[in-house]
Amino acid sequence: MEFNSFAYLVLLISTFAIYYLPFLRQIQIWILILASGFFYAYHNPYLILLLIFSVLINSWLGFKIGSTAKNRKQVHVYFIAGIVLNLSLLTFFKYSGFLVKTFFPSLSHSNSFFHLLMSVPLPIGISFFTFEGVSLLVDTLKDSKSLSLDGQGIRGYFKKVALFIGFFPHLISGPVLRAKNFFPQVSEKRLCAIDWEFAFRSLVKGYFFKMVIADNLKQHTVEMGNIFKLNNTFSSMDLTLLLLAYSIQIFSDFEGYSQIAIGTASLFGYRLPQNFNFPYVAKSIADFWHRWHISLSTWLRDYLYFPLGGNRQGGFRTYVNLFIVMLLGGLWHGADWKYVVWGAYHGGGLIIERYFKDHIRFKECWGFNVLSIVGVFVFVSVGWLIFSLPHLNYFFIYIKALFMNVSKQSNYRWFCLILVYSIPVLLYHLRSLLDLQWTIAMRQWDWIVYSFLLFAIFTSSGSSSTFIYFQF
Repeated sequence: MEFNSFAYLVLLISTFAIYYLPFLRQIQIWILILASGFFYAYHNPYLILLLIFSVLINSWLGFKIGSTAKNRKQVHVYFIAGIVLNLSLLTFFKYSGFLVKTFFPSLSHSNSFFHLLMSVPLPIGISFFTFEGVSLLVDTLKDSKSLSLDGQGIRGYFKKVALFIGFFPHLISGPVLRAKNFFPQVSEKRLCAIDWEFAFRSLVKGYFFKMVIADNLKQHTVEMGNIFKLNNTFSSMDLTLLLLAYSIQIFSDFEGYSQIAIGTASLFGYRLPQNFNFPYVAKSIADFWHRWHISLSTWLRDYLYFPLGGNRQGGFRTYVNLFIVMLLGGLWHGADWKYVVWGAYHGGGLIIERYFKDHIRFKECWGFNVLSIVGVFVFVSVGWLIFSLPHLNYFFIYIKALFMNVSKQSNYRWFCLILVYSIPVLLYHLRSLLDLQWTIAMRQWDWIVYSFLLFAIFTSSGSSSTFIYFQF
């Protein structure tokens, strides 16, 4: 179910109305769990069985790990079983077709078993709720007390896990939650406790980014994979603008989803973590990954990079760890070699950056900082080409056309439209770059900004489209 659909609006309003009825307060958790199940099963009811299976496995094994903490041998059996089951589900449903195409290409159509693997459906959001299951088991193994396991029966624990994994605002595209941060929030909620201003601001920003910025830019960036136009129509300026447009689009699309998820969750009394922190003002590639998709990058850091040794085992091992993490981070995004290459691209960038940081001292000044921001933005934007184009070989065609089509006539109408929809995002980042703080006097004029955003949502929204990260 899409956040920008009428069906979602009906679900949100009806769930909200039932959730805060005083005589139903004791079953609020079950109301959210049922609403989340309906949300997930809306387009494909059969796939709800996979989500239920994930919740059952992770809640049962998590409870076993926490309740038998003194028997370390038994605990590790439960833990390993949980990790294997979670990763096996992810591998089968997301990567079975990719593995067949890679290792058995000649059998993908002639062999019925391999043909079946090629046709396995991709359950929406499986990458997100699988990672949450893994983090639940790891955190429970480390410290069951922080997850409120003591004195808690399996039914109570199951409710918490079901809401943690299935809570519909974050279910399909994150943010990726941590049980130790979410579990303490699971309690009865009251209507009077809602932070209406926070919810309003988050929802308006989210829908503006998605419906006005991302959806309008998509009408132009969809042409990036048009080989005929790449070779014969687009000028170098057009291709540069498309590259800028896609960078703005993917940020607006995913930041829009995250803000809507955060705003929706707050209506039900839950706080989700911020997922973006002005990534396009990053002064380094490492800084970019501290600001972009924060819940995923911190998950990879805590559950993969640190266990591999992080930066504690010398320079070379640090470079290897960085590369492995980014390679797997790229593969997490999709079952295609282009995502592996995209991960390797960022991994290589981090290694080179780390090497120069370790061996060369740069004196920072405003000019150096500006060049760093521009350089990182260009690096990231070129990487989005690998990420977004339908096939990896399109990347080389695009780059070639970018340098060869200098003499072709530019489309100035495109220039104006892309600039109009990019300016709000650029100003949004500029405010962060200049560290402008809204004083009390300035905040009283916020209503003008949000009135404009609301007006734009109702009058200037683009054609409704699926959120980009739904495919992951």
